[in-house]
Amino acid sequence: MKRHALGLVLFMVAAIVAGACGPSAPPASIPAAPPANASAAPAAAAVKAPVPSMRIAILADEGTLTPFSYKFGYPGQQMMYLTYDTLMLLDSENVPKPLLAREVKVSADGGTYDITLRTGLRWHDGKPLTNADVKFSIEYILKTTRAAFRTPLRTVDSVTLSGTEGLSIKLTTPNPSFPVRALAAMPVLPKHIWEAVDPTKPGEFKSTVGSGPYKLIEATPDTVYRMQANADYFLGAPSVSELIFPVIKDLNTALQALRTGEVQALVREVPPEQIAQFSQAPFKIATGPGFASTMLQFNDQRAPFDRKEVRQAIDLAIDKAKLVETLLLGNATVATPGFLHPSSPFHDPTVRAQFDVAKAKQLLDQVGAAPGADGVRVLGGKPMAVTLLVYSNNPIRLRAAELIMGMLKDVGIKVTVRALDTNALDALVWPDFDVAKGRDFDMSMWGWSAPVQVDAARIAEFVHSDPKFGTGNIGGYKSAAADALGDQIQVTADEAKRKGLIQSVEKLVAADVPFSMLYFENGTYAYRAQTYDGWVYQKGLGIYTKLSFIPGFGR
Repeated sequence: MKRHALGLVLFMVAAIVAGACGPSAPPASIPAAPPANASAAPAAAAVKAPVPSMRIAILADEGTLTPFSYKFGYPGQQMMYLTYDTLMLLDSENVPKPLLAREVKVSADGGTYDITLRTGLRWHDGKPLTNADVKFSIEYILKTTRAAFRTPLRTVDSVTLSGTEGLSIKLTTPNPSFPVRALAAMPVLPKHIWEAVDPTKPGEFKSTVGSGPYKLIEATPDTVYRMQANADYFLGAPSVSELIFPVIKDLNTALQALRTGEVQALVREVPPEQIAQFSQAPFKIATGPGFASTMLQFNDQRAPFDRKEVRQAIDLAIDKAKLVETLLLGNATVATPGFLHPSSPFHDPTVRAQFDVAKAKQLLDQVGAAPGADGVRVLGGKPMAVTLLVYSNNPIRLRAAELIMGMLKDVGIKVTVRALDTNALDALVWPDFDVAKGRDFDMSMWGWSAPVQVDAARIAEFVHSDPKFGTGNIGGYKSAAADALGDQIQVTADEAKRKGLIQSVEKLVAADVPFSMLYFENGTYAYRAQTYDGWVYQKGLGIYTKLSFIPGFGR
């Protein structure tokens, strides 16, 4: 198993803090960003004319693509990042490197980040991008309800400006995840536009003026997104002059569009049975480790899932290895029950996936769930008949749901699979992407996009009961122990102690089973190589990231 790139990220951050632990130690410096004309590609490639246009199929509407109105962590967030820049950017190994920043220094105690911006930065409308925009962005995001960016900034105590390029960010407590979670994730907003927009009114989030390599020039709901290259981008003109993202909601239709040349790439993984077909000219397959998860999410506040033993029994009754072999032909990693990717350096190897039908039945017997005349168990006077929601445009998860239905029938639980479009399902499981708004479902096939696994400390977000912190706790799981551990993780800078806390949460999740982890699908992305073959595979995230289109960074 390849080493998870998260280790590289957190090792670097830990070295920054630990290497400056003495009172006389100077601030540590994160490696400087490449100069605007830098390129790791051969000289011939550096002068190659950009591809005029490329069509990349996406499978769902992604909103208006502002930092607060894109819909999905993938591909919506990555599309948004083509328009908006961050202070730092994760390279292909997921190590944070300066982007808008020219230099990032960390204080000896790990509580202050001194940042110097590049010179001559400009917004798409030509106005200068300065440190005032960065300060404004931090303060504005903290007032919004979009937890994806607000949560990592909660430890910011103050932002002090120096000139037009320098700023100092002081944290309330040291936060080893800050470079990855905040500096490499927070989109920088143009103050002159967003200062007139109420941060509490999502309906007003419409402006897409950024500083990124592309300008969004068309966003037609459920139809198409069109982006034009920013020829004045500070790292050089992007490698494709125009990106068009047609919305094709059916995967088979999208694959056919790729075969005929109607589109030249597809953001979703190729179904395992079609990998061989798309590995031959004129196609190529880019493949690598995938950190996007597939899981069975329980509504932990609804019977019978409010009983730990029931959740444990369901997890034991599901043969994850069979799912991987049957559905994905082995092109996936079986997940362990503790949430973390098995190759993460923070993963406790004693936490392992289990398949034990006899033990599952025993657990159900112990809680008094006796089989009825029809074989369906009855618990608390009610048959254990539940509904499993699944996205209608995801055939692999649909098939997984059907297999799980059969596996749970074997232990006396009746499952009805209900396929819904993305908006309808999300409205039941994660209304308005805000866990504080509750939930209305039994079980759902679910998953979190790859960036979640890049920082192992994020495990706490999916089990903490405070909606302000537990922004991914869509099942409503409550545990005083999980809350206490999550609180400690956020303020613990010592790497060894931090790892111990993360593993404690992992073990707790494996024991309480607030959700059942199933597998991590490998990245297998097909494209027409004659159109464009400059893709960069970012570990765990795939090829549809900023790295594939900007020269001289992360290659």
